[in-house]
Amino acid sequence: MYGRALAWHREGRGDAAAQTLLELLARWPREVDAMSLLAAVEAQRGRPAEAERLLRNALALQPQRATLHHNLGNALAAQGRMEEALACFERSLALRPDYPPTRVNIARALQALGRVDDALAAIDAALAASPASADALMIRAGLLAEQARRPGADAMAHAHAVQAYRRAEAEGVDADMVRYALAALGTGEAPPTSPAQYVRQLFDRYAPRFDEHLRDRLNYRVPELLVAAALAQVGPEAVGADAARPGLAVVDLGCGTGLCGPLLRPTASRMVGVDLSARMLEGAAARGYDELVCADAVTYLDGQPAASFDLVLAADVVVYIGDIGPLAVAVRRALRPGGMFALSTEPHDGNGYQLQPSRRYAHADAYVDAVARAQGLEPVARHREVLREEHGTPVEGVLHVLRRA
Repeated sequence: MYGRALAWHREGRGDAAAQTLLELLARWPREVDAMSLLAAVEAQRGRPAEAERLLRNALALQPQRATLHHNLGNALAAQGRMEEALACFERSLALRPDYPPTRVNIARALQALGRVDDALAAIDAALAASPASADALMIRAGLLAEQARRPGADAMAHAHAVQAYRRAEAEGVDADMVRYALAALGTGEAPPTSPAQYVRQLFDRYAPRFDEHLRDRLNYRVPELLVAAALAQVGPEAVGADAARPGLAVVDLGCGTGLCGPLLRPTASRMVGVDLSARMLEGAAARGYDELVCADAVTYLDGQPAASFDLVLAADVVVYIGDIGPLAVAVRRALRPGGMFALSTEPHDGNGYQLQPSRRYAHADAYVDAVARAQGLEPVARHREVLREEHGTPVEGVLHVLRRA
């Protein structure tokens, strides 16, 4: 039974694996290997709290088993409980010092807690045990890049970060990911958009602590400000062809955990959320969307019938898209006549767009207007607002509202 469940788990057949393991545990309730595997299955199915319960039961039976502490750390990290996760990883390491993945996860937890220097020491220890680990090399490069972005960092810090990315690429890290990271450091030409793999991985890891971090630490205000700016411009003509339908057909691109959902719901007859991160969409499930789709924004819009929506929202989306031309084309096609496209950008005082050291793109207002008008999207409102804080410092952004002619 265990062998069948293990095979199904490896094939991604979580339901079948879980059913078999539950039957096994009903007969042998103290079978720790089955508990551990069922925890892995539940984690794969996006149920980290259930994985935590199973692993704590297993640890009650075998408290000195390092892999159980390691896996419990992963379950806690998936819930955003990074301090607890770190303690589990450290306990696992004490029991089994020769397991490099534990040191990698310690580094990740420390990085998530903002302890960059400690994370760097942990990842260096992991690389001492496994020098060719592409994953560890990429984490180390990212940590060095964070150090290079600190105020007062010298040219040597920048050079160390660049060298670390080059080494990661030599060990097989995706070349597009490396080029993107290097471009953010000012080395090489910036790509027209962030690699989808980077965005997906970033927000899959960020999802468990996304809401708390944005609200409690960054004072994040984009959803409220952008929705208000968009709805202030929506008139009766935006209803489009189906004038008898109450409310608006809305698509929330890059919806994340659905922070815009409750703000849009009172005026929406149909509300779709789209995001590249499946983990983020799990958080949006309880926020009133009629449909949630894991996809790239342009790919999703291109797959919809023309003139499907009255309002397209993109809160903190184009910061991961440099060239917004393809998005404007897709949005224009998806909007009904008179429909609105509301988006937020980070300001750029030059021309066009620029990839910043934060790996987020900034866009000039004139560039946004020019691209919009080229696709029949007329700028109708623009506001510069404080959108969030970083280290207690207000960070300004720009809210744009465009109308399809």
